[in-house]
Amino acid sequence: MEMNKKKKRVCIVGGGASGVAAAWSLSQGPFQVEIWEKTNRIGGVATTLELDSGIYVNDQVQGGTPTYRNTILLLKEWGWDISSTFMRISFGTGERQWSNIDTEASPIVKKLENEIQRFGRLLSWVKWLEFVFVFIPIDLLLRVFGFSADFRNYLLYPLCSLFFGTGIQTPRVSTAVIARVFLDEDGKLFDYHPKRFLSQQPEVFAFPKLDSVYDSAFQKLKERGVEIFCGRVAKSVSRSDKGVWITDDKAVKVFFDELILCCDAQVALSLLSKPRWLERFALGNVDYYYDTVITHEDFDYIAKHYDTHADREQQYFVRVLPSDPQKVEMSFHLNHYQPQLKQLCHRPIFQTIFPADRVQSDKILYTRVTKHNAHTWKHFAFTVLFWRWLQGFQHTWFAGGYCLFNIHEIAVVSGLAAAYRIGGKYPFEKDNKATRSFASFLRFIHGVEYDPIL
Repeated sequence: MEMNKKKKRVCIVGGGASGVAAAWSLSQGPFQVEIWEKTNRIGGVATTLELDSGIYVNDQVQGGTPTYRNTILLLKEWGWDISSTFMRISFGTGERQWSNIDTEASPIVKKLENEIQRFGRLLSWVKWLEFVFVFIPIDLLLRVFGFSADFRNYLLYPLCSLFFGTGIQTPRVSTAVIARVFLDEDGKLFDYHPKRFLSQQPEVFAFPKLDSVYDSAFQKLKERGVEIFCGRVAKSVSRSDKGVWITDDKAVKVFFDELILCCDAQVALSLLSKPRWLERFALGNVDYYYDTVITHEDFDYIAKHYDTHADREQQYFVRVLPSDPQKVEMSFHLNHYQPQLKQLCHRPIFQTIFPADRVQSDKILYTRVTKHNAHTWKHFAFTVLFWRWLQGFQHTWFAGGYCLFNIHEIAVVSGLAAAYRIGGKYPFEKDNKATRSFASFLRFIHGVEYDPIL
């Protein structure tokens, strides 16, 4: 009789990292899964730019840290390995330049040594009272405790802007989120140093060619019976306690038992024909902002605006704009990060986010406008706090980086969590670090404990 049991139909709207991860999990069980992706490929913001002479660069999504265990394991299941390197960063210019590479503290680090030590003590309080500090913007806390503008604008904010990609939003970022950069064993990037602030070069990894990665994911999902409809646009969703009806852009209406929305919060809210007030409130309070990212070969621009050291193979350059110390510009030397450029490309290729000066037009390879949600205190107070009461209402689940932090690992984990709640099997339970990260997300965002027996 069990063999004749009807498979539960699941629609995943959005074929980015969260949607693909959810489909991968569900494909192991008794589910009939469809992915509706509005573009002509899956992968979301994980894209590749093809340049001349057979050179390519991964765009938007670059890589991560070894703590991205679920991402790394998922790549391995698709047949891909990562390439490791070490993070080398130059912050600021001139008298305010500092780095995690220097063997001795720079002048600005020496000047702010007392504040660096005070910040370390403050971090310990933030860790123990995280539930309170998650709703307090970092700029407010530092001003209350008397930290100088130099410490805020030239040490802490450039570092956090680099890690979270928050740009001018950084002063509004949740204090608890910033503390996790230094203190969270499962997610931290840097060890706090009481005198140097940063003193080590943490290990990071670069993704393989992302177009190829998601091409292989496409094929493996198809082999597992997942139906993938690229170019199919969901236009509206109507729901009841029995299931979900989804109408596409050709007015075709299809019934599903469960729906996972893996699109951004604004799109998710626009799809729901009758959202309840809590959905309008939580999804409506996800703020988005846009970055202009220029991929270019203008070495003169980099040399003019940053302190560069070619012998150090620095990947990241971060500077504060003289006209407004709370505005940050970032550039990336892709040759020192992406392995294919180290091997094949003999000319420097950079990306600059929100260039404050003019990049030579004949040196520009590609210009892209990207969309991000902000990790502000408001995001945690008015959205993250309410997820456990939104997940599963009338068979509707939400997944994506905006559920917590806008990073690739969270997108992957959020998709796995939504699949698990529907009845899918978590695929990486033999890896303790991956399981711990997954269980933490499940507890915080879904309000349930992970049970590996299920």
